[in-house]
Amino acid sequence: MKSVLMIGKGIQEELAIPIVEAEGYRCLTTDRDKKRKPDCRIDGKDYSGLVGWADGAGVAGVFTFTEMVESMAQVAARLGLPGVNIESAYYCQNKHLAYMCWADPLHNIPHPEVKYVCDYNAEFVAKPLRGCGGSGIVGFTGPALVQQKVEGTHHDINGLFYDHQFIPLGISDRFFDNNFNEVEIRIPTALPEDRQQELYGLVESGARALGIEWGPVKADAVFDGQRFYLLEMAPRLHGPRNSLMAWPAAGFSPLIPAIHVIAGGAPVAYEVCCDCRVIGQTITVIQASEYVERYVGWPHELIYALDDSSVFLIKQGKL
Repeated sequence: MKSVLMIGKGIQEELAIPIVEAEGYRCLTTDRDKKRKPDCRIDGKDYSGLVGWADGAGVAGVFTFTEMVESMAQVAARLGLPGVNIESAYYCQNKHLAYMCWADPLHNIPHPEVKYVCDYNAEFVAKPLRGCGGSGIVGFTGPALVQQKVEGTHHDINGLFYDHQFIPLGISDRFFDNNFNEVEIRIPTALPEDRQQELYGLVESGARALGIEWGPVKADAVFDGQRFYLLEMAPRLHGPRNSLMAWPAAGFSPLIPAIHVIAGGAPVAYEVCCDCRVIGQTITVIQASEYVERYVGWPHELIYALDDSSVFLIKQGKL
């Protein structure tokens, strides 16, 4: 049995393990928190330690649902495993570099306009030029960038590169509160078919511009009613709430075709990946703290009680 390595074994990431094992692989895990009981307790940023342990374990592939994509790329490159190149992973983790790449006339990928970049570690305060009583002041820690806010609908996209081809793995709609905290995921997307294909094409072009032409890729985008803008991208699937909760509730797990590619094989049965857009119901994932009266009475409630502070509700039904 082949083994694959998942970097990061958080409470939500654990949901990936039975999916991987059902596809015929042993899922080894690393995490710095001993309470998560990983196969190897190690910091996800310890490249050399990860490489050494993965080499000894004889893994066939490596993946993550966290921001540790540079670690993932380092392990794959040093051990000769299938993987995205290190430079692409680095660009994905630096929005300024990604935006600079997308702004190149050779690519011309729509993205929010960058207004200012703080490229060193420090505490900052952003203030309106004209203020009243301290209103509008926001504190943040650099490095950071200030970008133009694009008003519109937000969408999460999963995809997969295999044999030089881009395979769509689903679009979901995303909703935020006034503090930019995600409060809902809805499947299927409300985007019409032609807009879905347009968005998939943009994600493919954005990924190729960053040098991503293998394996899973995820992107965040916003649609202003006229065009799409890419917000960010990474060489992995979207996080657990999206890829391990919402999509499986809709009857499709994007990890299934992806894990075979990660392990060096072909994406099994990926031709069914887009069928979720014609589901006759809406899948919504919300945190329990966001559970409000308008959801009461929905059928087929499924509760993910991951721990006392991380409880999610999945609702199936018509909005």
